[in-house]
Amino acid sequence: MFSYEKEKLEWKLTKDASCMGYSVFLKREFINDLNFEDEQKSQVWMNTLLVQLIQICCLAGCFYYYSYKDGFKIFPAQGLDLVCARFLCSMMMHINVEKDCRTGLAMMKYAVNHRDNFTYVYPPFFIGLFQFIISVFVEINVMFILSAM
Repeated sequence: MFSYEKEKLEWKLTKDASCMGYSVFLKREFINDLNFEDEQKSQVWMNTLLVQLIQICCLAGCFYYYSYKDGFKIFPAQGLDLVCARFLCSMMMHINVEKDCRTGLAMMKYAVNHRDNFTYVYPPFFIGLFQFIISVFVEINVMFILSAM
């Protein structure tokens, strides 16, 4: 995702809200393809914040359901077919979510190490932090769902 050349960030955007929200805080000389107006930057930042808050609320709702549902129990698999299915599902989910964790960590690391490349450094850092936290909780959520099947 990141390529460092002469202290310049070559930005290859993925098509997700976190990367777009992160990029609006970079100074213009560090963004190759994006030229946002101030109004657009505000809208992209608010959309990113909204998407991350909705994801956090959905995950909190899932954990609330698991905590207070009487019929929810975690039990071991009863056969080899269910063990294989759980393993394959968890590995596929891990492969999909791992890149989001890695991206969140890279965003935080770049924000901390290159403070001068941003107009404001705290919002992009927290965008990366929230992306990392959401990805970790999605992994935990999948473990709960697969163990209750």
